[in-house]
Amino acid sequence: MLARIALSADAIFDLSQGPAPHQRKNHREFTDLLMRHGVLVFGSEDEKNLFASSIRLGDGVPVFSRQVWGVILADLAHKKRLRVISPPGAAQVSALTSLRDLYDEWKYKAEIALVQESLSKVMKLDQQESGVLEGHALEIATPFTISEGKVIRSLEALSRDGKLKHGESRETFWNTVLAPLAECTRTVVITDRFIFERLWDDADRSITRAVPEHLCWLLERLDSTLLPSATVKIVGQSRRKDGPAHKGRWTTQQTSHLIQASWARSSVRRIKRVEIVQAEPYGERPHDRHIRFGDVGLVDINAGVDMLSTPKVIKKQGMKWSYGYMPNALQESKEATNMLEAQPSYKTTIVS
Repeated sequence: MLARIALSADAIFDLSQGPAPHQRKNHREFTDLLMRHGVLVFGSEDEKNLFASSIRLGDGVPVFSRQVWGVILADLAHKKRLRVISPPGAAQVSALTSLRDLYDEWKYKAEIALVQESLSKVMKLDQQESGVLEGHALEIATPFTISEGKVIRSLEALSRDGKLKHGESRETFWNTVLAPLAECTRTVVITDRFIFERLWDDADRSITRAVPEHLCWLLERLDSTLLPSATVKIVGQSRRKDGPAHKGRWTTQQTSHLIQASWARSSVRRIKRVEIVQAEPYGERPHDRHIRFGDVGLVDINAGVDMLSTPKVIKKQGMKWSYGYMPNALQESKEATNMLEAQPSYKTTIVS
């Protein structure tokens, strides 16, 4: 759901053209796009800091838009979406005036590079119908044409359609939707009342899987992608005491042992701890089925996270999902989780 964007303050200053209402509109539309899909990447820490100060204090952004930019940049920084490439050292976008130099310097380090309008003709962007040069390893655009390029159009289509079709791989869902969000946070909350059921069923029947079910599959990928020293909280529901005899009732401690036995840790071990929260089935219990990536975004899977329990989607209707990034949606998720944890029936075990 996110794309890495390399840019300079000069490109942003191009938005300050025309009458004041047009300038407001240009800056608002561009900052809205950044909030939905942008991770700003820079070649060095100094370049990142210079960009931020130029936008907040420079004459290239009108006074009435500076406050908005200040809030946006602070929010992106908080969400780890102002980033220096690793290893650092790429030349500043503003210093690269030829198409070949820009492409060679920033390919694979960003999905999109934004240039000033004055360079768009030199780089022949104006000869493209969309005003965007869609290279294999880097897309080159201006702040005015970025939304017409394949990268942003694809992300907008993902958000709008929100469906993993029958037969599509869960790896596709991870790579296009979940991984870009995971790269920006060290806190993940997975909420689904039946999140542990497949793991428990396998243990009840002494089944060993060739490939992991959805929970351990997610943990494996989060473990190699999240920011270091991350915490993953899993909020689910206990089984009923009067349930079927063949379905054992697993405590949080027993569940933690199952996870430890089934979860293949990555070599980088980004996850520092896993917190398990189980609700008693007779009290307050989780109704939402979503994965929240800190303050970055939320992916809701209405049919349940266990739709990802197999390498490919087996349901004929596919798996529908939705993406939320607005603060109110994230806050509602946090409050619901806090409320559930406050219930006396909830127990937490830490797996480190």
